[in-house]
Amino acid sequence: MLMLKDRVVIGLAVGILADAVKLAFNYLCFKLNFTDAVFWQIVAGTVLSRADIFSPLGLLVGALADIVVTSLLGSVFIYLIYLTGKESLYLKGIGFGMFVWINFFVIVQGLLVQGKIPPTPTGLLVTFAAHFIFGLALAFFTQLLTANFGEEKEQESQSKHTFSIKKSLPARVRFKKAVKPEKLR
Repeated sequence: MLMLKDRVVIGLAVGILADAVKLAFNYLCFKLNFTDAVFWQIVAGTVLSRADIFSPLGLLVGALADIVVTSLLGSVFIYLIYLTGKESLYLKGIGFGMFVWINFFVIVQGLLVQGKIPPTPTGLLVTFAAHFIFGLALAFFTQLLTANFGEEKEQESQSKHTFSIKKSLPARVRFKKAVKPEKLR
């Protein structure tokens, strides 16, 4: 399996893969009539008129915006995991998904899409569940694509440990005072 090394590229891939899982869940709920719109229509509603949201070009605009945002969110998540470690990875994923839901979806898009696509209780529950699943998928794909992250941190800590051992020499070792060379005339 190809192991990616660059954290940004890994994050972009993780974000896009997790978005695919989120979109599949959203589309299933749309087909089962739990929601009246798919994510791409809702995202398109932040910048387009109501008439354009449901057009093929409107879907394309929504798709592009959704993919760009979720891929960038994947990179943010990867850096969060790199900084905090993989402990409780799935809880971190769920928390990140809920953070995204409340900030981007409920607050930002709620203000921008208001009146274009009327929210329904079941529709909002679908978006909540989809972002919960998005968080789980972020964690899953992070685990899958970052098998060597723990090794990198371990190597860094070992090199720091080695440096600190070299730094602490026994007290009886004395160094001669450095002699400054004479100035050239």
